[in-house]
Amino acid sequence: MPNIGFIAKVMIMIHTDDHEPAHVTFYLGKTKEGYEARARIEVKTGRIMDATGFREKTLNEFSKWVLKRQDFCQRRWNETRPKK
Repeated sequence: MPNIGFIAKVMIMIHTDDHEPAHVTFYLGKTKEGYEARARIEVKTGRIMDATGFREKTLNEFSKWVLKRQDFCQRRWNETRPKK
């Protein structure tokens, strides 16, 4: 799972061999039950695919972050796909 960055305490990742469409996952704080909050943002559109634990304002900031770095995120997504 390549970590592609942080925003404050939020870890930003692209999971290897994840499903389409290309997306970025944001995680906040790990507990023994899992993460406190998680959101998946589509690279091409900035659409919030699903989210739990984040406020709407924060989700909109994540969407803008992905869209500003769309080329970078897409390139990293492509790099994480399994080689055939």
